[in-house]
Amino acid sequence: MKSFKKNLFLGLALGSVLFAGCNKDDDNSEPGPGTGGNTTYKVKFVGTVSPGSSITTASIVYGVNTTGFTSLSGTSWTKEMDLTETDLRAFSENPTKNISFGIQASGSDENATAKSEIFVNGTSVKSAEGHGTILSPNATYIFN
Repeated sequence: MKSFKKNLFLGLALGSVLFAGCNKDDDNSEPGPGTGGNTTYKVKFVGTVSPGSSITTASIVYGVNTTGFTSLSGTSWTKEMDLTETDLRAFSENPTKNISFGIQASGSDENATAKSEIFVNGTSVKSAEGHGTILSPNATYIFN
């Protein structure tokens, strides 16, 4: 059985090298977003709450990855990431790329506000807002 697994692994590795080496298009230009390439996106997540309120947690979901940040405090939180098209896909054959970002916060009173915002390559692409004493705005962006 070990021999079979070893031969299978070697066969798959060799096949992937041969497959990757055979490229019909010899153009060395980088493919753009949505063309099947692996473009890198500069993604920034910004969470803010009104004065007197406090952010307690934040979560980022992209592709099959979930990252949580706990024990936070303060009225703002920011995280920047470089993500590729592959990172953003739920599975390798899925052309849809998406990302979600949310914060949870304690509002100072019923008039408290919170905002979760996603920036891609410096442009705000999606935001969500919440109001009250329990704040949990969540923004989801689907790439074209």
